Amino acid sequence: MVWLFLIVLLLLIIFVPAVRAISLGLLALAVIGILLIWGYSSYSKSIARAKIPHSEVIISDMREGNEYSSHKLYGRVTNKSQHYDISNIQLSIVYKDCEIGGDSSKCIVIKEDNPYIFETVPAGQARDFSAYISDPPIAKGYLKREWFIDVVEAN
Repeated sequence: MVWLFLIVLLLLIIFVPAVRAISLGLLALAVIGILLIWGYSSYSKSIARAKIPHSEVIISDMREGNEYSSHKLYGRVTNKSQHYDISNIQLSIVYKDCEIGGDSSKCIVIKEDNPYIFETVPAGQARDFSAYISDPPIAKGYLKREWFIDVVEAN
C-alpha cells in the first residue's frame, strides 16, 4: 500500500509541474530542518563537554577484572563540580610494552582503548562504575598501563 502511494506520488512529481514545485519546496524545508537539528545537536554536545573541567573529576580505585567472558574496568568516579551532573566519561587507556629492568621511558605503545563510563554522577557526589574494555595485549617485557580522562559530558 505504501509502495503504491510512493509510485503515484513520484508520477505526480514527474508529470505535474505544480506538484513538482510544492515537493521541491517541501524537500528544501526538510533539508534545512535536518541541518538545523544536526547543528543544534553538535552545539549542545560541545557545550555539555565544556561544563565540567577534567580537574573536577576524580577517578580512584581503578582495577581490571573479568565478568563472564568480558574484560571490565572497575573504579569510583567523584564529581567535584558543585553545579553540574556528569552524564558520561570517556577514558583513554594506553598499554605499553616495557623492557624488564630497562628504562621505563623507552616503552613502546602496543594498544590503545577508549572505554565509556555511562554513569550519572550528581554534583558533589561519587559513584562506583564498571565499563567494558578490550582484552589487554600480551607484552614481551612487562605491561605498563597509563590512563587519562579524555571527555567529560555534563547534563
